Amino acid sequence: MPSSPYKVKKVVGLRPSNRRSIAFLLSNGDVEAYEIFENLKPNRLRELMTRFDYWIDGEVRDSYFHGWPNDAAHKYCFTFKWKENTQNHRFYGFLFNPLPNENPSFQVCVLTSHATKNERDTDKRELDRATTLRSDMQVITAVKAAFPEAKKGKRLWLN
Repeated sequence: MPSSPYKVKKVVGLRPSNRRSIAFLLSNGDVEAYEIFENLKPNRLRELMTRFDYWIDGEVRDSYFHGWPNDAAHKYCFTFKWKENTQNHRFYGFLFNPLPNENPSFQVCVLTSHATKNERDTDKRELDRATTLRSDMQVITAVKAAFPEAKKGKRLWLN
């Protein structure tokens, strides 16, 4: 059986939580979000990590991150946002629970792509792509493999 083209890399250094975590989907050139993340300048990285922690804490801040809960086709999509100079940047991804039976309230935000934008509306192709990846069995397997410790009540000290 050939190995999966997908792997999942957890974001380290985030607040511990047994409810939420953030990871990047890795692939051979198919998804590029992690490459952008790795090359962020230190100040921008700190800003984004703070936004990740806000989300992990259950905060609601549409200027930092948001989903599309009222859009049936994209209700599991999610984005983290920042601005650099005059350019708006986005990490797009999806929400997923790798252990729905063991910990029904746990969510992982799996980031898949990076885009820049200057218009108000989101390019639906980014959301369609995240939705497609969310339902890919090889992606599901990779996410589940990355979070075996997400059992109910177990704190994820090493996000």
